[in-house]
Amino acid sequence: MRRTSGAAQGSKHRARSATHRPMRWTALALFLMACGGSTTLGPPAEGEAPETPQRVDSSAEEQRASALGSLQSPTSRADPSASLPTGSLSREHIRRKMRSVVNEMRACYESRVLATQPDLEGRLVSSFLIAPDGTVEEVSFHEDAIGSAPLRECISSVLRGLRFDAPDGGGYVGVNYPWVFSVQD
Repeated sequence: MRRTSGAAQGSKHRARSATHRPMRWTALALFLMACGGSTTLGPPAEGEAPETPQRVDSSAEEQRASALGSLQSPTSRADPSASLPTGSLSREHIRRKMRSVVNEMRACYESRVLATQPDLEGRLVSSFLIAPDGTVEEVSFHEDAIGSAPLRECISSVLRGLRFDAPDGGGYVGVNYPWVFSVQD
């Protein structure tokens, strides 16, 4: 059986017969770099290769997800031209925090999606803003191939519960974090 890679683009809902196969899911987090100040996703910065996505297997004892998302200069929603002060956080710090919520993301997918639609899978890109005090503000979603409002609400709640270190420089840090949820045998 062909497995869908974390780099699959434009994947819509895909149905599979799951009557004779045990189901498990895989969430892949892909490292994306975006141009500074941009809210659109783009290719890695010149000279930087994206990290290879790592599989998160629900049967694995230690859940792992690689990637951080792209760090970018955030802008205010009220006035897109008004720039907020920009801080910085280490990629490793963001990576550790995102790895810490893999089980919660899996639970969101299993309870909000698989419980009612056992064959639904796809990519969901979460974007969030880390405030100067390390709390998460302004969670939004882009490129939602799953189309599940309950899943978005659950992921938003998990992200808002994260507490990062205060960004260096006292400003904001914007992060884009893609998730690929899939049902595999």
